Amino acid sequence: MLSLLIVSVALLTSGTILYLIRRDLLRLSYSLFWLGIALIVLILGLDPGINIRLARTLGVDYYPVLPITLAILILFVKTLKQDIELTRKEREIRRLSQEIALLKAKE
Repeated sequence: MLSLLIVSVALLTSGTILYLIRRDLLRLSYSLFWLGIALIVLILGLDPGINIRLARTLGVDYYPVLPITLAILILFVKTLKQDIELTRKEREIRRLSQEIALLKAKE
């Protein structure tokens, strides 16, 4: 029953991402990340034994903690990447604003 729920969530997430792409509300580079996450969730939902085998391979004693830990790690990296991109965009906006101010001052 839990596997069915996980597969349903993965398919619903994939459908939502595709809808957002069609409406041009989500950039393709971001959507590939989320579609990848949905695919991983789908695979884990179809074969829950993968999580157990992966936990044993990594030496994790309590296997249910592995997906949560990996999710936190992935979201931490994603947040850091977004902050770096946001900083770059803010710097670009500041530079363009200064250029516009200089051009207006010359008029």
